[in-house]
Amino acid sequence: MRKYLLSGVLPVFLSMFFFLSSLAQERVLTGTVRDDKQAPLAGATVSVKETKAMTTTDANGQFSIRVGANGKTLVISYVGMEAREVAIGSSNTVNASLVPTGTTMTDVVVVGYGRARRANLTTAQVSVGAKEIEKTVNTTLEQALQGRAAGVYITQNSGQPGGGISVNIRGVSSVNGNTEPLYVIDGVQIMGG
Repeated sequence: MRKYLLSGVLPVFLSMFFFLSSLAQERVLTGTVRDDKQAPLAGATVSVKETKAMTTTDANGQFSIRVGANGKTLVISYVGMEAREVAIGSSNTVNASLVPTGTTMTDVVVVGYGRARRANLTTAQVSVGAKEIEKTVNTTLEQALQGRAAGVYITQNSGQPGGGISVNIRGVSSVNGNTEPLYVIDGVQIMGG
């Protein structure tokens, strides 16, 4: 009986020892991510290099992340800022500042639910800039586009103020009979008209 008890207890004891020792090697790092003007960056991504551990900063730029024994470097990134790698030392607090990137986004075209570079598109595109729209008084987006985009035909359905407006793209007829655009606002599809 004693022999069976020892043979059953020893593996359980060893597995608990290794589990507890692995927990002892894991620690929690906290810190703050700021920009070059020392303003906190909310939503910055903080990850441990070569692991799956990742978190984001809160509204105050603060984060908390679990780091295993093999974690040596934090990778901190934010849109419009240069990513930064910070060595994990013996301290449990890491503060970092990110600097803006020198490049700006140009020629990005929103296509349905994705994005594409203008150079990669094979169809015609029309851009209407904010400076052109600011020159006139408009109450709706359709009025702002009227007469400024080639291939887009905008007509008012009635003479009443606030009356419906029809937007037809590339003519008044199509294969499926629908030339009204599909508007997507915050992920909600809204048919025009």
